[in-house]
Amino acid sequence: MKYKKAIYVKEWVLSQPYSAPSAVDTYYCELANKIYSIFCLPQHNLPSSCLAGLNKDDYGFFALGLTAYLEDIVSGLGLWKVFTDRHKQLYGTLLPFYNVTDDYFEGEVNYHDVCFLVWYFLSVYLKGEIFNPLDSSILDISKDIFEVFEEEYEYAPENERAREFLQLPPDVTDFYEVRKRIEFILMNSYLYRITKFEYIFEVSKELGNVPKEEKALAKAYSQEVYDRYVIGHVMPLLGFTGKDIFAGILGKTHPLYANVVGLGDKKKGKYVYSSHDDKYIHFKHIASGTIIPVTRKSIDLNKDILEKVVILMSVVKYAGEWWFSGALRSLSEYQDISAEHDPLEDKNLFDDNLEIKQEQTLSLYQRFVKFNKGSELAYLPNPKEADRFIRDFFAWIGKKYNGNVPEETGIDLSAAEEFNDVPTLLFFNKNAGIEMLFGYNMVVDDRKNPFFEKDYPEEELLDLLVSEHAGGDLLRYLLERKLIKEFRFPGEGNALLMKNLGFMLYFYKRQNYTGTPNITIMG
Repeated sequence: MKYKKAIYVKEWVLSQPYSAPSAVDTYYCELANKIYSIFCLPQHNLPSSCLAGLNKDDYGFFALGLTAYLEDIVSGLGLWKVFTDRHKQLYGTLLPFYNVTDDYFEGEVNYHDVCFLVWYFLSVYLKGEIFNPLDSSILDISKDIFEVFEEEYEYAPENERAREFLQLPPDVTDFYEVRKRIEFILMNSYLYRITKFEYIFEVSKELGNVPKEEKALAKAYSQEVYDRYVIGHVMPLLGFTGKDIFAGILGKTHPLYANVVGLGDKKKGKYVYSSHDDKYIHFKHIASGTIIPVTRKSIDLNKDILEKVVILMSVVKYAGEWWFSGALRSLSEYQDISAEHDPLEDKNLFDDNLEIKQEQTLSLYQRFVKFNKGSELAYLPNPKEADRFIRDFFAWIGKKYNGNVPEETGIDLSAAEEFNDVPTLLFFNKNAGIEMLFGYNMVVDDRKNPFFEKDYPEEELLDLLVSEHAGGDLLRYLLERKLIKEFRFPGEGNALLMKNLGFMLYFYKRQNYTGTPNITIMG
């Protein structure tokens, strides 16, 4: 097959944990160009094709990702295996959507792997659109790509450098070595770097309030967002975080598996120096009063710290030790700063008592259902009326149970101003708290819902699936009670999407696949 060179080796090594290319990288770069040429074929560029939304730059990105899949399989990097193993554990089959039959060979390149990857790249890249995995345009281009891979599989070289990098030596105790590998997985590897636009969006949002002349502040903000993404960002494939993927690559028999999978969440807040010894600098978290011993392997004891300057920083717990991770900024001199006005979220930063939160949430849930005449759902004409409904609920609690009535509901209505008079749905999620959703009342077929529209547009239902504001618990609740129709891919005549609902909820609801107790109102 003739092809035009459009991808250069410097682009290929962007997906590697090193910068100096070798003969192995040259081989895969040439192969990526062959895959690129397939995307350029006229039969794959029809206006009706799923690929119609792509341009030639996108072809290059897709070609690099698909070629890296072959490299992963040949080299035993483990990225693809972690995904398929987890999917099989959850749902009993290696892949979503496609029937894995006798012609599927684990550990080798497979046609349905390619089909899935094309669907996955499209669905992430063209966010907001839903593609049928059995669409002929996906199946046809995947067949052409697979034929190339099948031919090259026996000759493709192993990338020993990448494999060695991912297999962390068992005697490594440095958290930063672990973080370095998680960074590579999320920021550079073919399965996950396609979501980097989410990181870029978060950086842009954070920097929106930083004056241009404040370069040091902008750098600190950017570093903090980057670290937050690496440590805790949830991926669209099965709700993985970076530590889950890396732990899966290492395997349960690796001596460091438990340390990696047990990596804690970032604890960002205001801290002040308390004391130090040979191993640790002890900081007091101002909002909660918690004393945190941060290992001196991760932070220097400098003048600002000793003079009790308030430090804004994040720490994470790895292998039983607290490590500084992210950006550190000196805010002001410490003058008996009071935590009285700190948000409840800050005060509870180190409160991991999940059982108490679950009990409190369940108690509030039971009272909500009683107040709302036996239903977890309430339908209001607009956000302001929903806010009033919640205020009335809290007032009722105060009167009936002699409890404290909060002055505020916790809902930030400024975020809902654009919806004005849009019908609003309230859902008390017994796993989390009250959730508010705008604009989807029309699809909920409930006799208590005056806003239901029998002939609503079908795309509204798929928008509900895609919407990041509708949590997984709410969708499961509505489906189980047959209050909404079952979801279907565009053009499908069977129940393919519903058979893969668990995977799809992870894909679109990964940030709120299921709620966690927080006793707050979620807008």
